[in-house]
Amino acid sequence: MKEYLIAILIVGLVLSSALLVGCVPNLTPAPTPTPAVTPTPTLPPAAGPTPEEAALQEFCKVQAAVKVMMENNKLTSLAHPARIPTNEMHRFPDAITRHGTMGMGYVLYCHDFNGDGIPDTNYIGLSETKGTYICDEYGNVTQVTTGYQ
Repeated sequence: MKEYLIAILIVGLVLSSALLVGCVPNLTPAPTPTPAVTPTPTLPPAAGPTPEEAALQEFCKVQAAVKVMMENNKLTSLAHPARIPTNEMHRFPDAITRHGTMGMGYVLYCHDFNGDGIPDTNYIGLSETKGTYICDEYGNVTQVTTGYQ
């Protein structure tokens, strides 16, 4: 027991003298290092399509929409295709031909698919395009003006 007390006394003296000298390591956790600030590179804004590319994209959308509309309505030809250039998709490509009991025209925007007089289908998301278009009886579209000049 005596040796035990002596050992405790020696450890206490060593620790107290170490505290005075500053040799005892700090037992509190070190703060989390803050990462160095690095500048974020700024990229220039993405350039949009050129006027020619935008016109081509619009033409491709119109042509694809005509083909889908004709396929959905089981048409191999249009009775009254648009021969006068237009950018109004609720009149393109055939706003004259009746179908169903009240359906008016085979058009790309606000089309009455089931012929009940209520527009229920959009083959294109634009009521008006920038360019103007004509169409032949087989659904081949021609872009007359681009509207992106």
